[in-house]
Amino acid sequence: MDDLGRFLHCFEDACSGRGKLTGQKLLACFYTVLLLSIVKSLLIDARSLRGRCGVAGLWSNADAVRINSIYKALVGVFCWSSKSDLMVDNIPVGLDPSIQKAILDTKIMVRTQEWTTWGMKGSKEFLTALGSGLLPDGVFNGFFIQSFGLDKLKPMVPKKSSETGSSSIADPAVTWPSIEQRSLAATSSTTQGDSGSSAFQPMVSVFAPFVASASTNFAIIIPKDPQLASDVGWEHISADQNGVSVASSEQSARRRSGMRTAKLDPKTKEKALRIRRIRACWNCWIQKVPCSEDLVCDRCTRENSVVSDCVRMSFVELEPIFFPEYMFSTLRKSRIEDCITKNISRFLDTTFDIVVTFDGVCSIEFSVNQFESTTLALLHSYSRPQDGELRDIWSAPIAVMALSINKMRKLFRKYVDEVLHSLAAKASLEAEPREAVAVEVVNILMRLAQNESVDNLSKDWSKVYLIIKFFNRIPVITQPSALELFERFAVTHLTGPWAVSSRLLDLQLKYVLSKVMRESILGALQGLERSLRSRTKDSWPLSFSAILWLCLCIEELQIAAVRAGTDLIMIDEEPTPSNEDVLQACQGLEGHTFKLIKELFHGIYRTTTNESGKAYRGFNPIKKMLTSLDPIFGSGNPAEDMIREICQLMKRSKNQLQELHKPLSIEDDDDEFAKRNRGRLIAAFLLSFVDSGELRNI
Repeated sequence: MDDLGRFLHCFEDACSGRGKLTGQKLLACFYTVLLLSIVKSLLIDARSLRGRCGVAGLWSNADAVRINSIYKALVGVFCWSSKSDLMVDNIPVGLDPSIQKAILDTKIMVRTQEWTTWGMKGSKEFLTALGSGLLPDGVFNGFFIQSFGLDKLKPMVPKKSSETGSSSIADPAVTWPSIEQRSLAATSSTTQGDSGSSAFQPMVSVFAPFVASASTNFAIIIPKDPQLASDVGWEHISADQNGVSVASSEQSARRRSGMRTAKLDPKTKEKALRIRRIRACWNCWIQKVPCSEDLVCDRCTRENSVVSDCVRMSFVELEPIFFPEYMFSTLRKSRIEDCITKNISRFLDTTFDIVVTFDGVCSIEFSVNQFESTTLALLHSYSRPQDGELRDIWSAPIAVMALSINKMRKLFRKYVDEVLHSLAAKASLEAEPREAVAVEVVNILMRLAQNESVDNLSKDWSKVYLIIKFFNRIPVITQPSALELFERFAVTHLTGPWAVSSRLLDLQLKYVLSKVMRESILGALQGLERSLRSRTKDSWPLSFSAILWLCLCIEELQIAAVRAGTDLIMIDEEPTPSNEDVLQACQGLEGHTFKLIKELFHGIYRTTTNESGKAYRGFNPIKKMLTSLDPIFGSGNPAEDMIREICQLMKRSKNQLQELHKPLSIEDDDDEFAKRNRGRLIAAFLLSFVDSGELRNI
């Protein structure tokens, strides 16, 4: 999965701009898509091999449809990013002779001179149709002959288009063979050899190092049986001429509504371009309707808007809300340098290693130098142990003299990974009665994040949560390193419970940690937006778990905002932030970020609650699992188990959830606020899935 993820990232980077692929890079991406067509066919044909060997299949027809849909999407991305059609246009002048020869050989290999007789206008039609049947001359349209169902395929017959007069290929209607038919065909192919010829036989030698002895492919899959069609989720209804056509009802044979089938007139096209520049608002995007150019679009002025405000921004633009100025003003590089200039006379050349920890379990080791201080400002610090009491402690006169940002970033990311994989990460919150809901949610989500088969989105948000937790704490030097410091500095006056930190070192570590936190939050927000925009059944649990993590992160950031006057190190006795600053920071996180994403999630899956407290009928696994044991995402699916555990938590803790579901208030002291705030947004989010008063009946 890691290799596949790296490949997709590289492919995305190469095809990230419209019309930017040219020359050698364009040719390389073309060959990449050819390889993908083989991989797609091998993956789908693996189903027949399982049936032949008597092994129960772990996936249904819908999985084959998804694989083919992903392939077609990558073909579309490749064609969108290509500046020209390399196989149809003339070879560009100025290229290296070896590249020109490679392009010419590729044209011969894929038989571009015959495309017009097959009804193919360019590379997009050619790539999309690979592995989809027999060409008009009876040879298989692909690089490897499929191992089953070849006798079921009919040649793709060119037919005239009524609009342009050009030819296009009509797909044969081929039903999905039964397991017995697939096994018989596979046996026949194995014992008697290939029953047909491949259209692009020279490609076998080109790709031999990559695919070894692979010799399978697959035909067009059009489930006609309603039972087979029912395996395909509601989000997979599609119809296409050049690939897999899957239907879940009679209407699925038609194109999905909202798809443009003709060119736009110049006026409409210009308006569409203007809207694209400023982005369509989320309300119009969810409802798939045109958006206007006004500050508040026409649809958002109506009462049936999904999102309460007309918002056009992407999630990345929410990033400043996570970093209030008063909380991070002391963590600028220039401010730290000013602190060193005012309070330190010199650094000593002696370098030694120390070990610090944020969570008391895992640790970070790096080299520091001793400094000589001219004031007492950097010789005392604070510590907030697990009991929550803030203590004044001795601050060691040490710091990183030559701070390497990139090296420290790597150390922090490694540290976060170690904590994430540690069982101690589940106990990162104090298990007090009022925080029990938050603790259980963290444990459930941590188990999901530690599962290797889960998408990286859940892991990314779990790392963001841990980083914010560490940012809320003072880094403490571990006991072995502290004893070495006592001996080095001849410290003998400490009595009772003690902890050792360094005020300047804390500033330096928080400076690096803030950069890691910013990068992590941006990446997690981008991943959440991609997951929401896919709006499929499969992406629901990913988005759901990510929003639960978002709730936990916002709660911790609100606690940090309230504690900013004591926990965060202030230089030269800066004034404590006012209540207005703290309230504005907390309300921005909750009233804008959390509210927006919660409304979007419910709007996309049609589970929005109306004014009477009644939720519209949509895709709501929480509501279904509260009253039913039927699986939604498949038995044994980690996402299914996670949602099931959340529902059990809601049943056990419905009274606590209702008590936690209260508006924001910062009137209490910071310790009391921390205990009361944890789980508050979790309760608000979970209770939004059920109708008013419905929770009492479960």
